[in-house]
Amino acid sequence: MIKLPSLKQEDLLLRAQYHFPMDNPAHAHTIEDNVLRWSAEFTGKTIGVKDSAVFTNGEPKATFLFNDTGCISDPKVCSVGITLSLWLKHTNGEAGQTFLSTGGNVDQSRGVRVFQLNGSFDHIAVEMRNELESCLWTFIAPQNIWSHFVIVFGSLSSGSCGVLKFFFNGELQSPLFSDTKSQNSLAVSPIVQIGDSSMGHPRLLLTIWLFGMKHLETQT
Repeated sequence: MIKLPSLKQEDLLLRAQYHFPMDNPAHAHTIEDNVLRWSAEFTGKTIGVKDSAVFTNGEPKATFLFNDTGCISDPKVCSVGITLSLWLKHTNGEAGQTFLSTGGNVDQSRGVRVFQLNGSFDHIAVEMRNELESCLWTFIAPQNIWSHFVIVFGSLSSGSCGVLKFFFNGELQSPLFSDTKSQNSLAVSPIVQIGDSSMGHPRLLLTIWLFGMKHLETQT
């Protein structure tokens, strides 16, 4: 069984905070919000998620979510560094389903579906790492409500990344993903890596860990 680390854990190189604001359309993010932040050593433009750009290349390996044209997501969130702005909803019970979407603010879709999975989890872990250090922060997953999940990369060095992991009763989960695929959804495995490509590429990657694979498939 994996022991979930304390939310207070941090080191000298990587620091993270998290924030799950309730689903309030009137909520406006400010610099006072306790959003997830990660600082390393990178200076670049503020980059956000472009709703229509998710998985547009149709490849289930690695897909560019960002470009280097500047912030194109929530301007109230995209104030510094690089921001990934997502919506997450997990329904409890035996038929629990998890939805992770970007953009939108109406109906179940919450905009463009990033992925949908079937299975249960009670904690989400964000593993932040670079070439020198690795830290893991966990927090309780919200239930039955759309929550705004924000990751702000204050700075990012080549080779650094963040990984979302799902836990139930302290054990890493590998839930079954939906077999349904559409233009706005993609079935993936339960670990999503967020980071930059090698050699200082100006765009960020969302890399999918496919079932049965022991290494990351990347697309350049």
